[in-house]
Amino acid sequence: MQALAFVESGIATALLVLLLVRFLRPYVGEWWAITVGLAYGFGSLAFPFATLFFGHAGSTAALFGSFYLLHRLKLRPGRWTAVAA
Repeated sequence: MQALAFVESGIATALLVLLLVRFLRPYVGEWWAITVGLAYGFGSLAFPFATLFFGHAGSTAALFGSFYLLHRLKLRPGRWTAVAA
């Protein structure tokens, strides 16, 4: 059961942290982006939900992933980015 919770929630939270760092890097710099990513991953309610078998982590990662793709669409237009979002 723990392995299933890790696959469903833990990996989604880790991907969200990486996507958050990638999104913030051009705006605040490398050090602050990593700090905010780690603070979100370990210092918020994302960490307890990443260790439990809930869908909150997966839905959060999907929503932020869509936001990130739409933000990229604004910067670099491409026809498949909107479809993926």
